[in-house]
Amino acid sequence: MDAEIVAIGSELTRGAKLDTNSQWLSTALAEAGITVHWQVTVADDLPRIAQAFRTAAGRSDLVIITGGLGPTQDDLTRDGLATAFERPLEFDQSQFDQIRRLFESRGRTMAERNRLQAMFPRGATPIPNPIGTAPGIWLEVSKGDRSESVCRFAALPGVPSEMKRMYAEFVRPRLPQTDQIIRTARINIFGAGESEVEERLGELTARDRSPEVGITAHEGTITLRIVARGTSEEDCARQFDAVRTTTTEKLGDLVFGEEDVELEHIVAEHLAKLGRTLAIAETATAGLVAHRLFLTERVDDLVVRAITLSPNQFATLAEMTGSPQLAENEMKGLAADCALKLRRDARSDFGLAISPFETVRDAQVAAGLAISLADETGVEVVRHVPVGDWSIARSRAAKAALDLLRRSLARHR
Repeated sequence: MDAEIVAIGSELTRGAKLDTNSQWLSTALAEAGITVHWQVTVADDLPRIAQAFRTAAGRSDLVIITGGLGPTQDDLTRDGLATAFERPLEFDQSQFDQIRRLFESRGRTMAERNRLQAMFPRGATPIPNPIGTAPGIWLEVSKGDRSESVCRFAALPGVPSEMKRMYAEFVRPRLPQTDQIIRTARINIFGAGESEVEERLGELTARDRSPEVGITAHEGTITLRIVARGTSEEDCARQFDAVRTTTTEKLGDLVFGEEDVELEHIVAEHLAKLGRTLAIAETATAGLVAHRLFLTERVDDLVVRAITLSPNQFATLAEMTGSPQLAENEMKGLAADCALKLRRDARSDFGLAISPFETVRDAQVAAGLAISLADETGVEVVRHVPVGDWSIARSRAAKAALDLLRRSLARHR
């Protein structure tokens, strides 16, 4: 079954609001074994809405619409269905009575325009709305091909709480049953670029492969998105296990977690298990490493010092005089001295230091910096060259520092 989601609203096409309904519906339909092939967003314009519905009917078996079912002049979903399929709107007294009772139960006076919400395209069936004034619309129309197949339309309100309940209680039970289920999983990677990861994985990410494995990147974190189709949970789990095994064999310790697990979660978990303490001094990352760690709620007693320093303060901590804007080797030496002194002064197991940016190439893009980690065996220093604007550069640098700590903690286990 080919499914499509159509989101109605100029606030969506203008970017004033984020379309979270389509994301939720795509996930819900996948759980029902139905793949969404198209997501369409249409402004509050009747001819364009009607055209979107006609196009959807010609290529999809199921179309779920969100938004445009209110009583105002820019709520055009019902008119769009009526226009697209030449189904005149007809008044439904029972739905009107239900809307009126809802207003009365809330102690409110119903405006005359709410009568519009009881108008339905000829041949449509109302979808009850237990918690709102906008009933949905279920409409089946011919796809226009010789097979006499139909396209099912389910129009739901744009209010997420109403849409989700109506889908679960009244739309999902109407969908064709299938013996196939679709499940998704994510594997998170750090320490290599997107193209390098794909090259090392080889055929794992090939198109038309089962399970489907796609790659996305966000601020240095590479995520493998796995889509498994099977007849049971066990079938999908076996497919996930096969991808995990291959990924670990080919990428090794670049793999750090799954699903919503971030680098800071792994670091916090390892610190807690080992009972080790950490002190952090940050300049280029402006406190972002400490911020990420403290959000895990597992390191309150393990991060014994977390300070954010100006470039001059960073140099002072390392007992160095002069400008902190140094050449690459000098900056690495400064970071190493800072990490060692930080660990000693804080009496911590680890001292993590992130230097200032070495230089500024231009006003938009950050330059290199040094990350240093000191422990009982000595000090390790790496140079990190950020990519992107300042906010992305800081985020990537913070992740690089957390990854350095993650790898060191793994050796201590």
